[in-house]
Amino acid sequence: FNYSISPNINYLNSSELYDISVTSLSISKDGTLWIGTERGLYYSDKSNLRIQKFSSLRDANIWSLASDDKNNLWIGTYGKGFYQINCSTKKITDWTYLNKRTKSLSRFFIKSIFADNAGNIWIGYLGLGLAKFNQQTNEFKTFLHDNNDSTSLSFDDVWVIYKDRKNRIWIGTNGGGLNLYLSGEKGFKHFISEANAKFKLGSNSIYSICESVVGVDKNKTILWIGTNNGLSKVVINEDSDFDLSSNIESKIYTIADGLPDNSIKSLIEDKSGNIWIGTSSGISVFNPLTETFVNFSTADGLISNDINLSAAAIMNYETVLMGSKAGLIFFNPNQIKQSDYKPKIVLTDFRIFNQSLKASEDSPLKQSIVYSDEIEIPYSENVFSIQFSAIDFNSPKSIRYAFMLEGFDREWRTSTDVRTVTYTNLNPGSYVFRLKATNSDGVWSDNLRSLKIIILPPWWQTYWAVALYLLVFILGVWGIVKFQVNREKLQQELKRQEFEAHHLREVEKMKSRFFANLSHEFRTPLLLIKGPLEQLINGKAEGNLPEYYQMIKRNADRLQNLIDQLLELSQLESEALPLNIQKQNIISVIRNAAGNFLPLAKQKKINLNFSCEYENILIAFDKDKLEKIINNLISNAIKFTNEQGEVCVEVKPEKNENSYQLKVE
Repeated sequence: FNYSISPNINYLNSSELYDISVTSLSISKDGTLWIGTERGLYYSDKSNLRIQKFSSLRDANIWSLASDDKNNLWIGTYGKGFYQINCSTKKITDWTYLNKRTKSLSRFFIKSIFADNAGNIWIGYLGLGLAKFNQQTNEFKTFLHDNNDSTSLSFDDVWVIYKDRKNRIWIGTNGGGLNLYLSGEKGFKHFISEANAKFKLGSNSIYSICESVVGVDKNKTILWIGTNNGLSKVVINEDSDFDLSSNIESKIYTIADGLPDNSIKSLIEDKSGNIWIGTSSGISVFNPLTETFVNFSTADGLISNDINLSAAAIMNYETVLMGSKAGLIFFNPNQIKQSDYKPKIVLTDFRIFNQSLKASEDSPLKQSIVYSDEIEIPYSENVFSIQFSAIDFNSPKSIRYAFMLEGFDREWRTSTDVRTVTYTNLNPGSYVFRLKATNSDGVWSDNLRSLKIIILPPWWQTYWAVALYLLVFILGVWGIVKFQVNREKLQQELKRQEFEAHHLREVEKMKSRFFANLSHEFRTPLLLIKGPLEQLINGKAEGNLPEYYQMIKRNADRLQNLIDQLLELSQLESEALPLNIQKQNIISVIRNAAGNFLPLAKQKKINLNFSCEYENILIAFDKDKLEKIINNLISNAIKFTNEQGEVCVEVKPEKNENSYQLKVE
């Protein structure tokens, strides 16, 4: 920077501009370089290749300069108004009187100035809005902010005026965002950065404006807007009507993207299409294709890191000029070569709870962190810091670092002025800290430094603790299963005991019913024996006496049979009463059973009748069980029939030919 072997350029390194704040730059039509400073106006004398001071404005604080196509230089000053210099004759004219707003001192403070192709001079005031001066008619038109007019100027501090390739006039304000002048008395269109707006600027304080021309299609306009909070890229698609909602896009670049500072004060495009950016922390060059920044500072040869607002120009299409707080900076972008040096990356310190670890046998750090590739630290000390550095002494402050902790960080983190990173409360596990860096010219090195960090688990997360948890879990599950199995067994045992108790109750009921039935069975044949015997004893027997004896014998046999049935009680307890089923004539069995009750019926003066259409019906049945049933039915019928009554025993077929009905009534 500020060096050239060509005398046509090197004369710019003049002692006249030493330690002077260069506030504005302009190149007039005849090729003269005009330099505005806080201590007056300077210009280049091509005849003897030197910089000299313009005597008429020796003590003026020059804020802004603009050249027109008639070889005039227009000058805005801090507190001294608005001037014109004829670059050919060096004649100076004061036009401040044209501003009729004589009550405001702001008319003497001109922050920005621009000359368009139509002969108009646009003047931006500090607190007094915008004015347009027509050289031919001397007409002086002003534009101010009006709260009741949405098409008025958005703010009255106008810091930059710029014309793009489409001859549109853009006005940057300090607090009111960006304004587009709409010709034909239509006012201004506002572009203000708001929280929920689709279109956004880095800030509403505009410091500088530049347009990309090299390699940009005519159907597209790319503006670079420098603000006090980053660089904004504004892309306008010219295929359709100018409409904010459809064909304009914006993107913001900040320190996080590689800028040295968010205060973007000056912008200029070189012939390669790169954007040179003057900031409060040096100069940066931005490649729009790769979207990368390379930063330069006093360590790279700049005379100052603090560049002034809108103080940039390009001379002879190759030499970039920028005004700084300490003088004029000039350079040829093609002659600036980036270093290919690849600095070695080292870790310089490892701290736990902000205490540096010293290498020892008892320390987690067994050797110096410079040489260590792995470190183990306990869970209780999982708050640690890593300090690092890249060995490049040209400009250590220009070095950028990128790092990430694999297993924790999802992406690379970047840093410039901070060379320490801290991680807190990490979970137990294995991590890898990776670090890379640029050299002092911002070129990333492929050197990579890695450190494996193992955070040991606490005792309750160790393998033996997990094994113990697993064992306890297995025993718990086994215990639950065992308990459930025992519970099921107990429930089954209870069900079995309940079933047996129910079984015993049923057996007792069956016994009761059995003895009740048996007593009733004993009573019936006894009555049938007693009745004929009483008739025989009393001499009242009628008819054939052997029939009475046979009846007595049958009922005696019946009693014998009942006594035999008492022996079935043991079988009853085992619920195994067998049936003696034989195929025989059921009519004869029923007839004999009914005949046994004739004496008893006569004694009670009851008429007992038996009727059946058939003499012989062969059926398989248990004769004893059937006789019990018939005896019970006839006995009950006689018992509950009044004297002179009638008991009928009848066997008749059902509709189904294979079944018969026994009826006692």
